[in-house]
Amino acid sequence: MYKRQNGTQEDDSKWSENHHYYGLGVKGAYGAFTGSMIFEATDAKGEDVVKAKDYEHDAYSITAGGNYNFGVATLSGIYQYAWESEMYSQHAFGLSASAPLAGGTAKLGARYLLGKLDGDAKNVAKTLDADTKYRAWNIDAGYTYPLSKRTYFYGFAGYSDGAKLYKDVENGKFNGWSVGTGLVHKF
Repeated sequence: MYKRQNGTQEDDSKWSENHHYYGLGVKGAYGAFTGSMIFEATDAKGEDVVKAKDYEHDAYSITAGGNYNFGVATLSGIYQYAWESEMYSQHAFGLSASAPLAGGTAKLGARYLLGKLDGDAKNVAKTLDADTKYRAWNIDAGYTYPLSKRTYFYGFAGYSDGAKLYKDVENGKFNGWSVGTGLVHKF
């Protein structure tokens, strides 16, 4: 049997029993400045949630960002507050810049995340003698170079570091280097 996807789970149940995503955003520009604000939510409905009702809750985020084009470089910033009742609440900050360089575009960015576990997640962490707060930061540099109107080369390198709950995470790769390169062609 073919099962459709609604973006968050299989779509073979009636609408009221599936997870749903909701979002509302606004974007504006004034001269060299552009900015946006977005509110997003996912609800915790459905058969799977009923079985795991202690682990899944409605989740929300509010994101605000903007950039200013100075002509020689563009500076961008972003802030996000996200929370899931009885699970976590967190703040994320980002700052980046891009500028033309040797026929391509050089990019530099940094992000910082701080959060805490709440309710059920906090209680589980305490029983495991784990920290209930977490921190992470990363810094990245990248470069793109156009080879034609539809093809470009890219390369990037970055370092990430986590603290508190994220200090020794094995499966999140919060602590370490990342390096990559590639070629993109648009058809």
